[in-house]
Amino acid sequence: MKTKILVIIVFIIVIASVCFANELPEIQNITLSGDVLSWDEFEGASKYDIEIRLEGRRVRNVRTTLKYFNIKNNLSSNPRLDSGAYIVELFAVDENATIITQKFEFEYYYNPDFVKLNTPTGIDWINGYKAKWNAVDNADSYIIELQIGQETIITRETENIFYDFTNSNVIPENEIYRFRVKAKSSDEKYIDSDYSKRSQKMMDGEEVVNELIEIQNVILSGDILSWDTVDIEGCYYHVGILNGGGSDILDATSFNLRDFAKRIGLKSGTHSVSLEARDEDDMAVSIEYKFEYVYEADYPQLATPTNLRWENGYTAAWNAVENAFEYVCLVYINGNFAFSKTVTDNYANFEDDDRIKEDNAIYSFKIYATSYYNQYPRSEYSEGSPYMVNGNICIKGDINFNSSIDIADIRLVLQAFINSVNYFSNESKYFLMDMNEDKTINIIDIRLLLQQFVNQN
Repeated sequence: MKTKILVIIVFIIVIASVCFANELPEIQNITLSGDVLSWDEFEGASKYDIEIRLEGRRVRNVRTTLKYFNIKNNLSSNPRLDSGAYIVELFAVDENATIITQKFEFEYYYNPDFVKLNTPTGIDWINGYKAKWNAVDNADSYIIELQIGQETIITRETENIFYDFTNSNVIPENEIYRFRVKAKSSDEKYIDSDYSKRSQKMMDGEEVVNELIEIQNVILSGDILSWDTVDIEGCYYHVGILNGGGSDILDATSFNLRDFAKRIGLKSGTHSVSLEARDEDDMAVSIEYKFEYVYEADYPQLATPTNLRWENGYTAAWNAVENAFEYVCLVYINGNFAFSKTVTDNYANFEDDDRIKEDNAIYSFKIYATSYYNQYPRSEYSEGSPYMVNGNICIKGDINFNSSIDIADIRLVLQAFINSVNYFSNESKYFLMDMNEDKTINIIDIRLLLQQFVNQN
């Protein structure tokens, strides 16, 4: 008996020794001073890798022999990168590019010295030859490109939000033409916007509408969707899985739905699958084909995040989900979706994010969880969080901010807590009790009244 116990103890010690021995060492004295990250030299390191991610997407990957790195200068080299909370990761590699240290990760808020102008919208033609678009804030001119096919045949700059080609004699007859536009500013604080999407196709002043064709031999066999090639230049194929799925674009003529479902973390169930051919402007050139596809995931779906709350004013938090690797936090402003943030912890800190600091705006969020490489199907969207205004908790629930609510629907709830507390004035009580059932009040009108109760309970 003693011999068996001794063997077990020795075995445990050996296993523990191996585990501790396999734990990678840390780079010492990692410091972030302003925008500059620095660290001590690590013996055996050939280079140091710095990876920068935004909302789960890698935006920069730098390998250097130096022992310091200016994060802002590096991000500024790409004018397309917006301000926001970026995740920075540092680790050392040997001459074989093998990682030899632990990964040091932290959040860095990037605020570029320049601001990229918004991309013009409202791209349209008036009378077939006059190009128009919506004005862009802080822009004082626009660059417009007129295109035949993929080729730009003329470029013009204007201070207006239109350009008239009617008498310019630059548009050839019997040719399909389009335009795109970008915004500019003379203020060095701003950089050019991205080019807009291209306008609808025109020929001799008339809109050209694609005649939808049929794709031949479209077959769903098991997990494989296949079809014949469409003979249109620049054509590609769009396959979509609805009901919480995703979509993909490809130039092949077959598609493994099961592989795709695994990749996007699709949940088990019957899903609607669509296929259509599209041209270079993402316009359909074929009719749409739809199928029912039954998918059985290898692993159970992640649980839906619960207990959504605001902590310390501007930190969105929720209960951790078993087997979750990342969480996607979708932020709503005044009931409308505004932006999302991907995090690995069960909270998202917006303390330094100006997007969530608008005075008197009403903020809420929803969460869904994903697993490592989507091994487990992603969770359902959570319910909406409590509302937050100016860092204070407001009313919980989903409210249509653009409409009124019937007082009869909430009278019983309001009256229950009004009668239970003594800090509401009689005037306020009578206001609610005397309302006729067919009258309505806007949610903003009662927000301050309810705020007293929410803040004190």
